[in-house]
Amino acid sequence: MAGRRSKRRRRRRKTKQHKHVVDLPNDIILNILSRLPAHFLHRRARPVCKTWADLMHLPLFKETNFLHSKPVLLVLDHVCNPNEACFFEMREGKLQIKGPKLELPGIILRSSGGVLLLTKYINKKQLFYVANPVTMQAVELPKLSALVSWSGASIAYLPRTGELKVVCIGEDRDNGICHWYILTIGSNMSWRQFDSTVPGCGPEVCYKTKSISAGGVLYWRIVSLNRTSPPFVKSIRIAALDLGDESLHHLWVPEECNEEHCELLKMGNSLGCISWRSTATGGRTETMKIWLLKDLRRNEWAITHRFDLDESHPLRMAVSVPAACLENHQILIFRLLRYQYDSTAQKHFDLLFELNWKTGKWKYFMNIVSMSQVIEVHTDSLFSFSSLSLKQFGGVVFSSEGGLIGSLELG
Repeated sequence: MAGRRSKRRRRRRKTKQHKHVVDLPNDIILNILSRLPAHFLHRRARPVCKTWADLMHLPLFKETNFLHSKPVLLVLDHVCNPNEACFFEMREGKLQIKGPKLELPGIILRSSGGVLLLTKYINKKQLFYVANPVTMQAVELPKLSALVSWSGASIAYLPRTGELKVVCIGEDRDNGICHWYILTIGSNMSWRQFDSTVPGCGPEVCYKTKSISAGGVLYWRIVSLNRTSPPFVKSIRIAALDLGDESLHHLWVPEECNEEHCELLKMGNSLGCISWRSTATGGRTETMKIWLLKDLRRNEWAITHRFDLDESHPLRMAVSVPAACLENHQILIFRLLRYQYDSTAQKHFDLLFELNWKTGKWKYFMNIVSMSQVIEVHTDSLFSFSSLSLKQFGGVVFSSEGGLIGSLELG
């Protein structure tokens, strides 16, 4: 009898709790819940009641939650530990590791819209997957007969439509001709061949170059040198594939950037261009400039920030490459390439440091000892593959520990 009474009391308490939840207007619930982390929403909040679960399935909720999510660093090693990845998030003004390592049987290539693009080889055949480490869903993509390099595979989230598209630059195994191949997740799930009509921006030029995905557009950096006569002036062109209407465009970096050290970087939903003079000689102060692409079709750029680099600044002491942009564009993560010599060989190692572009202050936060380590920016999302039949791709087994995905096994 006592056991039955306690069960009835628990049911009444549960009913009262749920009643208070569902009595709130849906717009208020959406506004509150959408600000919470995606991991918490999927694992803890979704099972609370049907009202919450239904709200979390709405495209508006997923989009709003994604906009509130904070980007984190995803550090990968494609050679030494290809199945592992570490997350770093900004906490209390410092970059700190987030949870245990993410372990996958496939190799993470790219991230966009909270979804990872992975690849693996089975019986010498290359397979591609898309996976969401929050919802713990994964889908195997149709096989592609063309030969695709790791740098030739990309994934892009389209903010205007909420779509995800995968793009591969593939080389025909018979004639060696390169083509673009595009696949929309959840729509037909078949590859479409896309051929360029813009001179100098074909897939054969971009085949070995890693793209930058920003705002539903893929960008490839193309460097050309005038080798006919001194001073061998370089020009930096950009091939831009707008996946909204699947059109190709030819861009140029700001003219003065051709005379400086210049790198491209994803900055929110825009393409950024960072230029500076990286030289260890001379005592003068140098200037770093940060540009944003304002209009893709008009090739319009605007300077958003500039600041001086004194003689002790690391950007003047080593080869530096911008790797990521965090904290609402306030923190830039740079990768410094250094070399160490001993009696037997030359050893390579990298240093990562963060630069606050508003104050100009910088600090080291991590050593990288392998050139094979890759840095990606990842943002958690609730993007779901529920409209697809996951069973057709074989069994998918997931396990989690410590609040973060511990293991994800495909097929």
